[in-house]
Amino acid sequence: MDESEGWKWVPWETEKDKDDSTPTVLIEAEAIINSCASNAASIGVAPPVAATFSPSASTGIALPSHVTAQHVLAVINKHLDVKDQEALEVILATAIAINFPGDPSWLHVVAPPGGGKTEILRAFNGSRVESRDTITPQTLISGLKAAQGKADLLPKLNKKLLIIKDFGSLLSLHQQKQRDIFADLRVAYDGELKKTFGSGVDKGYKATFGLITGATDAIDRFYLIHAQLGERFLRINLQGDNDKAIARALESSDGGEAMRQELSAIMRAFLDSSGEWVDANKYLEQQHIEGLKALAQVTAWLRSPVARDRHRSIVYKPHPEVGTRLVKQLKRLIIGLANIRGTICTTHQDYFTTRRVALSTVPQYRFDIVDVLQAAEALKPGQELTAQAIGGFAEMSNTVVREQIEDLYELRAVTRTGQVSYTWRLTDKVHDLLKKASVNASAEQIQRQR
Repeated sequence: MDESEGWKWVPWETEKDKDDSTPTVLIEAEAIINSCASNAASIGVAPPVAATFSPSASTGIALPSHVTAQHVLAVINKHLDVKDQEALEVILATAIAINFPGDPSWLHVVAPPGGGKTEILRAFNGSRVESRDTITPQTLISGLKAAQGKADLLPKLNKKLLIIKDFGSLLSLHQQKQRDIFADLRVAYDGELKKTFGSGVDKGYKATFGLITGATDAIDRFYLIHAQLGERFLRINLQGDNDKAIARALESSDGGEAMRQELSAIMRAFLDSSGEWVDANKYLEQQHIEGLKALAQVTAWLRSPVARDRHRSIVYKPHPEVGTRLVKQLKRLIIGLANIRGTICTTHQDYFTTRRVALSTVPQYRFDIVDVLQAAEALKPGQELTAQAIGGFAEMSNTVVREQIEDLYELRAVTRTGQVSYTWRLTDKVHDLLKKASVNASAEQIQRQR
């Protein structure tokens, strides 16, 4: 989506030395890593990474006052071909939100297999992190009759970050187990979970924790379950450079162990020290507050579920989600981004990144239809399009368009004209909210309709 007039942002770039050699921030990051290794050796434990850089001998660069997101990003860029720096900042902003009061921040990181998400999530470790490969109905609270809390994960999570590297593995579970897991997460998000098992075990704990998961696009199959139980997750689609990633994998000779040690060391230092510098009270600009209000309302509206049976008939009249929870999630994210980027208040860049995350929670088919209708409105106010025309502009089959546009109509997000062959346009309310949220038709779609 295009930025609104007067709003412009420039992606963060690593500051480089004048001779365009090794970035200063990477030199500092390597110094931090070696300091971690030296400290570990001094107390007689295995260092997290072999010392490969001696800052005092070669550059004289002193250790920075604290580990920043730029240090982490520099090490990630050293080892992984992830061109999507914005998505990496979203991940780090979600991670440091464990230092914020109030509701937790939960995020799905979605990328194709081999897209780099697993290596990034694997790097999270330390005293403030619990990591699991996957999740089952017994992950948070088990039915074992063990000593209170010892067999359960939830009491260990308060004010910490939980990493689930393969959330998509839920697809292999029975549908009832999937629903049980989502039900547990829905309740746990609110800070307390109690469970009673058939074995007579009755347990309950209070805990507020951050959560970041890794998944492929297959997670979209959970969309209806997610929405019906109440959406707790934000989402970022991690974009990568496939050619470079494959080339890098081919060149790797050690299975990536050295890379993982360095990523693990810098991430541990970053997250363990985050409580010392994270400011949960960053100033939120008034225009960003107004934008977040409209963004939360329209995003919640457009992503609301419409239940259908196996014959694809609508089961009951849907009620659009109210964006009360979502606006708090987005506020936490934009403040987290301001911390990650080191600004004293939220910026337009922070808002546009937050907007990207919010819109990623809307099913792609629906979002594409909205984009088509927005472009039609921009080119000719009041213009309506047939389902066939929408499908052509969105490069979508007529069958998919008809179902998706009917869902939007049931949600009262679009209006229609005609008796048999309908024409469609966005409602004035949706159009107004999109404008207030600075969500404009894409330049590509406008060009396609000219």
